[in-house]
Amino acid sequence: MKYQKRRVRRTFLAGILAGALAISIAKIPANLTELQATTIDDAKWEKQNLEWKRYLAQKELEEIEAQKDDLEAYIQALDEKQTEIEGRIEDLDNQIAEGEVELFRIQGNLLEAEKTVDSQYDIMKRRIKYMYENGTTDYIEIFVQAASVSDLLNQAEYMEKITEFDNNLLNRYHESVARVEEEKAAEEEQLQKLADMRAELEVEKESNEALTASKQEQLAGVIELVHQHDEEIEALDVSIDEQEQLIEELIAEAERKAKEEEERKRREEAERKAKEEAERLAREEAARRAAAAQNNYNNNNSGSSNSGGGSTGISANGIKFIWPMPSGHYISSGFGYRAEVMAGSGTFHSGIDIPVPTGTNIIAAASGTVVATSYHWSMGNYVMIDHGGGVYTIYMHCSSFITSNGAYVSQGQAIARVGSTGLATGPHLHFSIKVNGSYVNPLNYVSP
Repeated sequence: MKYQKRRVRRTFLAGILAGALAISIAKIPANLTELQATTIDDAKWEKQNLEWKRYLAQKELEEIEAQKDDLEAYIQALDEKQTEIEGRIEDLDNQIAEGEVELFRIQGNLLEAEKTVDSQYDIMKRRIKYMYENGTTDYIEIFVQAASVSDLLNQAEYMEKITEFDNNLLNRYHESVARVEEEKAAEEEQLQKLADMRAELEVEKESNEALTASKQEQLAGVIELVHQHDEEIEALDVSIDEQEQLIEELIAEAERKAKEEEERKRREEAERKAKEEAERLAREEAARRAAAAQNNYNNNNSGSSNSGGGSTGISANGIKFIWPMPSGHYISSGFGYRAEVMAGSGTFHSGIDIPVPTGTNIIAAASGTVVATSYHWSMGNYVMIDHGGGVYTIYMHCSSFITSNGAYVSQGQAIARVGSTGLATGPHLHFSIKVNGSYVNPLNYVSP
């Protein structure tokens, strides 16, 4: 009964999950050509959707695996019971065989007793015939014919012993026959009881065999479901990998377009200058302006390097960074592998955590183009900035955004506010730097 209740409960839960999974998986595209994501945000949302579907599929698979384990244990118990029943039937068969041998022996004894009575009956018939042919002898005749008292006593004793012998012989026969008949009846009753018990065990055996066959059929169905869900999860894994590839392709496309746009602006600027001035004046003016621009750039960089409240380290592909959190300098969790993490987060920490109160402004560590202001179930609200040259910075767990997707931000400009969205134990900024597709330790490039 306990197994039945557990099986019904798991079947009900599996049914709910199967329905949700069927609705979700029905919308999974067969390949990347069917994905309609045209922006990085769309592609990431599609990936999250696939990850959620895989989570549902995995949960249902765990339920089915539990049901499979229960069925296997139940079938094992039925097999053990079948073995026990067959052993009892074998014992009964042995008892029946022994009883039949005993009954055969009793029947032999009965035949011997019947032979004995037939022999005694012949003896008595001959004695009666003799007495009839020779006349009846009684005690008076013995008294008259006796030659002496001793002879009289001897003949009387002889007659008495013959009568006593006949009576004893007859009594022993009746007793023997009665005893053999009783033994025969008792043995036949015992054999009938054993046969009835064996018949009951045969019925129980057939019922157990039928139940075992039914459970084995259920187990085969559950195993088939396990195979189906394994295939579905494998298909989802493939789709997730393809979606990640699409995200990388969209990022690469965004970088390419940004470079093309930058190149277009440079060409337009050069053409504008060529039209305004003569070649000689243009070269002189260009040299003067280049010198002035270099001085302005150096002055601006020297003035902004401390705006974030921190010093810079080495450059990443020519990009210099400032500390992204002016009001906070404590690092609660560093970059790299962690021994203990919260449930749902990975053991590899892709950045550094800077705990500050909710609502604190986050600034851009370097100038660049905002390529994502989005949400992820683990990162929460996050901002991604493209700084060119394959360099990106990511700001996670924000409570709200100050900038927007596609905007150009300057170094030190406020872009978002601190929060605890996604997988976070409290308000803090998770700051990451990605160079050429790989996460690097931010403390190699910036310090508080």
